[in-house]
Amino acid sequence: MGWEQLYGTRLLNAIRTDVRHPFNTDANGVAIELDDMTVFVFEDPSDGYRSSATEPMIVKAPLYSFGCDPEYVRAPVLVRAWTKSEYGNTADGAEFIDTRNGKTILRIGTDNSDDYYPSYTCDWRPQDMASNERLPSA
Repeated sequence: MGWEQLYGTRLLNAIRTDVRHPFNTDANGVAIELDDMTVFVFEDPSDGYRSSATEPMIVKAPLYSFGCDPEYVRAPVLVRAWTKSEYGNTADGAEFIDTRNGKTILRIGTDNSDDYYPSYTCDWRPQDMASNERLPSA
């Protein structure tokens, strides 16, 4: 199962950014609830210098059913491929754009994916959600 299964216009219902892998105590990850499914992405720590994101694991169940206490956000998002990092390096993952203001609120994947030192990335930016923007002063 690849990243492309997540692409399209979706509803980001909830997120938890401190999830532990059930079979590997060295692997941290993120769990997100998109529409009616929960998506888990974990860090593969490799050798300590290099790390990468696992392929997304998709489960048809709400995030709360896994016993964690998620942060509920309910944001309409466009999920698309993340192929270039902000410094021009190759990336492999997905970025989530709030459709109400066009800002990227989440990036998950592997940065520098074609480099000798790839790195797992989970960049959650709740401050960029339209619902968290400051209202113009009167």
